[in-house]
Amino acid sequence: MSQVVPGGQPNAFVKGLIVQELDTEHNVVFEWRSWDHIAITETLESLTAKTITVVHGNSIEPDRDGNILVSCRNLDAVIKIDRQTGDVIWRLGGKRNQFTFVGDEGFHRQHDARRLPSGNLTLFDNRTDILPLYSRAVEYRLDEVKKTATRVWQYRHTPEIYAPWLSNAQRLPNGNTLISWGQPAPNATEVSPGGTPVFELGYATQAQASYRVFRFPWQGWPTWGPVLVLDGSGGRSILHFSWNGATEIASYRILAGNTRLPQKVIGEATKRSFETTFDIASASSAYCYFRVLPIDRSGHETTYSNVVFSSLASSICHSAYLPMMH
Repeated sequence: MSQVVPGGQPNAFVKGLIVQELDTEHNVVFEWRSWDHIAITETLESLTAKTITVVHGNSIEPDRDGNILVSCRNLDAVIKIDRQTGDVIWRLGGKRNQFTFVGDEGFHRQHDARRLPSGNLTLFDNRTDILPLYSRAVEYRLDEVKKTATRVWQYRHTPEIYAPWLSNAQRLPNGNTLISWGQPAPNATEVSPGGTPVFELGYATQAQASYRVFRFPWQGWPTWGPVLVLDGSGGRSILHFSWNGATEIASYRILAGNTRLPQKVIGEATKRSFETTFDIASASSAYCYFRVLPIDRSGHETTYSNVVFSSLASSICHSAYLPMMH
């Protein structure tokens, strides 16, 4: 580095970026090395440091024409690579920016550059160390001939969130955008095209972080059964039940009886969150055993839970409990 810039350290450790495409047999069929195409001086990192990460690629995907888009955080740029020659077709942002930003000041230290079906480009603009401190998700309409990047959408949280690292922005099929803020709380926000938050998620402590957040269609049918617990403390008679991983459950049928396989339907509870509860105070004096049966969204019965025993009923429950003790 002493040969590159005044004050550069002769023993500096300089890291580039390698992009590879592998076939199904793990043979490398395409390789691109940043030091063949990107000058060290393009980086925003200090060129007199002991360790210099020149590019810091943090997203990659094939573009619609078969070429390759790479988000280069330490260049402040998204670059397009020719899949045949490896040449850089264009740079969006950074010291060698080739585009004119329209209605926008550009991005800084970004993550997760993605091409949409419309041809627009979304990314998460961290804006690391840029005043005022805030981060955002942003969408540009690119004209690759005239080299313009027109901002057509952005989302800034209210109140502002500053996420100097990590993060992403996923455009969903319904037009909403799911945004990861990394470490600040909330950690994720889903917003409508008009910028209205429709969902937020956060960890309990600031020490936890998410690199990226995604929403995908998913159906879960666990191989294990639902779990039922009876809370009988303080004279209460409340059933707590859930089925971890089951996504298609609409309600739970509550069954009671004085045998180990209770069959009497005493109620039904709609599933509204992960855990569902049901107060059996009115039934606990008549029945000893309880279990629940999840009902799916099509109205079909699924798998019974475990059976719980209540000792709050009459003496019949105490005698019924004795065989279970052996």
